[in-house]
Amino acid sequence: MKIQFIGATHEVTGSCTLLEVNGKYYLIDCGMEQGKDVFQNIELPVAANNIEAVFITHGHFDHILAVGDLRNVNIPVCIHKDDAHFLTERDTFSSMIHHDPRPFEAPDIVFDKDGLYKACGFEFYVMHTPGHTDGSVCYMFDDMLF
Repeated sequence: MKIQFIGATHEVTGSCTLLEVNGKYYLIDCGMEQGKDVFQNIELPVAANNIEAVFITHGHFDHILAVGDLRNVNIPVCIHKDDAHFLTERDTFSSMIHHDPRPFEAPDIVFDKDGLYKACGFEFYVMHTPGHTDGSVCYMFDDMLF
């Protein structure tokens, strides 16, 4: 497994991590840069149509707002059921940010319990970790926890 941090390496927003597993690519979160000093999002180092899926850790804007940029190539989006509404509705954060492209389409895969899942050609474990948001999750891919 190869890991490349694409966003949130120079400030808090724009969380996005690229995983390469057995020659296939996955994203953990897909946030959009925001803030006083708005940075342009770093381009993905692979073509969007090579991304197998986007796994969202929680529904805050800095983890989801670039999802819309990927939906035009039909990349499956995965999120916990308690945060799925963040993709399809504007929320209180919408007034705080310069560009909120929501609503997006509903997620393709919705998790509702802890456990081992197989989706998008990949096996992983989902742990529901509510607190930061009601639908916050951690993902275990092989021996890596996100």
